[in-house]
Amino acid sequence: MDAQVQGQVSVGKGTRVSEDTLIRGPVVIGENCEITSSYIGPYTAIGNNVKVCDTEVEHSIIFDGATIDTTRRIVNSLIGTNATLVDVARTHPKTGHRLVIGDNSFVEL
Repeated sequence: MDAQVQGQVSVGKGTRVSEDTLIRGPVVIGENCEITSSYIGPYTAIGNNVKVCDTEVEHSIIFDGATIDTTRRIVNSLIGTNATLVDVARTHPKTGHRLVIGDNSFVEL
């Protein structure tokens, strides 16, 4: 595993973690998981056969077989068995924003 690992981390057999992933313990990751381009923060438990991609997760429990592929940050959550989380932008066209922005404004979208 070439990922950055900090603190107490347990990774199960057969789990693959990409090198552009940061895991900050305490964290437990089950067997046969795939963690790619993600941040797994403290107090997180991940079951077996879970896929996590392009996601930040901390203070959460992810049950067996779940897939999380979203650029959103997941915190203080329970993700059920075989649940799938994806960005709506990956399954639906982007909606436009109609804006009137005043002088010297700062906007984050």
